[in-house]
Amino acid sequence: MIITVIIGYGINPGAVAQLAGQTNPIIWALLTGVRFAVSIVVLLTGVRMFIAEIVPAFRGFAMKIVPGARPALDCPVVFPQAPTAVIIGFISGLIVFLVFMGIFIATGFAIIVPPMIMLFFPGGAAAVFGNRSGGWKGAILGGAINGAILAIGQALTIPALTYAPELATLADPDWYVIIWLLKGILSPILGS
Repeated sequence: MIITVIIGYGINPGAVAQLAGQTNPIIWALLTGVRFAVSIVVLLTGVRMFIAEIVPAFRGFAMKIVPGARPALDCPVVFPQAPTAVIIGFISGLIVFLVFMGIFIATGFAIIVPPMIMLFFPGGAAAVFGNRSGGWKGAILGGAINGAILAIGQALTIPALTYAPELATLADPDWYVIIWLLKGILSPILGS
């Protein structure tokens, strides 16, 4: 909630007032923050329920078809290991992304949009692993690296995509590597 209020009023209070409509802009920003938090809780609960169902089903299938295989699960599966690190990673990644956003806008290099889901999920997972190996400093660094990759990757990738440039704003950090590899491989073939 605090982040929503600070970002809303720090960037464009007029836009927040317009989005709020008849509601007090500060109350609207607080409610938006609460909605985000509740949505994350619902999402994580759904992920836990999904994992609880899919892993045993996969295990039975894997034992017959591919013995010794392990299910590939998304990053929220590590969140219960260090929930505080998840928030630290999200906040440090967001701060780094906003710093890059300001630098890019000030220099005219690029206009980028903070991808909140990508800052939260991969940033949180990076912070959990960072926390495991380097404590709170590792958690901060894990989220910060995620934020830097997202900012730089988005700034470099949006103008490089002829088709569907919105993929650059929806990308996880590893997508930028895949996009650039595909662009390098397909450009000579397609002539673009």
